[in-house]
Amino acid sequence: MRFLFLAAAAVAVLTLTAVSCTRAPAFKGKVLHAVLEDNVKTTDPAAMYDIMGGEVDFQIYETPYQYDYFSETPKLLPMLAESAPVYSKDRLTATIKIKKGIRFQNDPCFTATNGAGRELRAQDFVYGWKRLADIANEPQGSWIFEGKIAGWEDFSKKFGQGKPSAEVMKEEIEGLKAVDDYTLVLKLKKPYPQLTWALATSFAAPVPHEAVEHYGKDFERHPVGTGPFKAQSYDPASRVFMVRNENFREELFPTPDQVAPKYRDAAKVYGGKRLPLVDAIEFSILKEEQPRWLGFLAGKFDEVKIPKDNFNTIIENGKVKPEWAAKGVSLSIEPALGYWYVSLNMLDKTLGTNKLLRQAIASAIDTKTWLELFKNNRGSIQTEVNPPIVPGRCGKPYRWTYDVARARQLLAKAGFPEGKGLPMLKWDTRRSEMSERQLAELIQKNLAAIGIQLEVITNTFPAYLDKSHKGNLQLSKGGFVMDYPDVENNFQLLYGPNKAPGPNEASFDHAEYNQLYEKLAVMAPGAERTKLACRMEEILQDEVPWAYGIFEDEYRLVQKWLKNYHTAELIYTKYKYVDVDDKDRGALAQR
Repeated sequence: MRFLFLAAAAVAVLTLTAVSCTRAPAFKGKVLHAVLEDNVKTTDPAAMYDIMGGEVDFQIYETPYQYDYFSETPKLLPMLAESAPVYSKDRLTATIKIKKGIRFQNDPCFTATNGAGRELRAQDFVYGWKRLADIANEPQGSWIFEGKIAGWEDFSKKFGQGKPSAEVMKEEIEGLKAVDDYTLVLKLKKPYPQLTWALATSFAAPVPHEAVEHYGKDFERHPVGTGPFKAQSYDPASRVFMVRNENFREELFPTPDQVAPKYRDAAKVYGGKRLPLVDAIEFSILKEEQPRWLGFLAGKFDEVKIPKDNFNTIIENGKVKPEWAAKGVSLSIEPALGYWYVSLNMLDKTLGTNKLLRQAIASAIDTKTWLELFKNNRGSIQTEVNPPIVPGRCGKPYRWTYDVARARQLLAKAGFPEGKGLPMLKWDTRRSEMSERQLAELIQKNLAAIGIQLEVITNTFPAYLDKSHKGNLQLSKGGFVMDYPDVENNFQLLYGPNKAPGPNEASFDHAEYNQLYEKLAVMAPGAERTKLACRMEEILQDEVPWAYGIFEDEYRLVQKWLKNYHTAELIYTKYKYVDVDDKDRGALAQR
């Protein structure tokens, strides 16, 4: 997880002037109105690794593969690729054909064509993927190729050694070739069963070199992609407005025979229609829950996550209350692919050297209250790294369930009876909104009950990410929405080589765990692989780089005028399929 959006004359020009959260009054056409919970840190596919970024980025950039929005189980379809990778017999060479005739959006960076977007080529994938190796880009996705593509590490080492990045980028990687304009060949160091899943993440997006060269350090504010939308105005702290990409290829809404049974009614209405169905998307950025909620009630936003304090006013027995249903409000629920935990920095001199202290902290956290107070029991208590719906998980009990007496005993064994001699620990919030501060207070209260004092430091989400990437957090709320539904995707969050600034924010680095991960990562699903997963889970529960928190099911309310929408937490490309009925819009605002 983790996961971006932004007039134009004949050529699209990105306007970087600050704009308010209000709608663009001059725009004519169907507009989807969505809301983001925090700032958009970046639109650079190499550096983007959060939900807010994903909401925007996947509308502008595309990847070789995409999730099937109308399947009831995780399934991939070609997007920029023609078909699934073709493997050699030894599974060490993958050939991917790229669709012809796809064009980038119009943008001033394409000076050779007077701003007209040129055709996508296989070389654009190679260029975009190489950028994941350049430390100057603060890349978050190099893990999809590290240890997997022949020559990747040798190429990565060339950055930051005095030679300009632009010159390094011209050098070749042994295992990554564009053999012609429409063919990619990847030579693998070992079998990579998750390759297709990885090539559906934002890190796999092709990037035109013209955009990076034209905009330089400001490239992250000037996304240039092949997707259904393009950025018109972009204020990362207030509002992102994007309009239909005039160069978007012909992609059609699926027909009834191409979707799961529950989606066939929608396919009967929309099947065969050209995507996207709306003309624009407006993302308003509101960090506090109540303004988002009130905006939904006023009809300003088309869907919203239900704040914990308002849950019981609208939901009863897992359904929308009749008086709300009568007004056209519906509920979309998706089982957990995301989860929250407490990350303990293993590089910290206090936490990282004392396993018993970490076990004490894990035992002191009241996850039942966490789930009840902050999520209205929307989900379950986390018992292992992998959520319940992920195939091949271990399924064994958690050792450190909430137990104050045990926590006190462990703290004493750690050398700090009743907390004596233990310096004050620091908790960094993930965002600045009230619910994050309230959770910090709960953790603070939990730890105080066993004698641990906790200082709470409030951060914006970008500030939190910056500290995380630099390894400057001590205790914090970590969160992850799976990149793809495989146990490997969760285990990689604690793989040693992925430590900060990579996704391993706890900087956990355990020799046996690393070896088991490397073995599991190349294995096909099965009983032997699950056995390895169980041993890895045992190590994590003994070492406690994370104190487990909660698995969160996704609940969202949907306005009656929003069509074809379901939560689909893993599928950021959903917005090209949704429609709005302007005849119904505004009904809630009149009540």
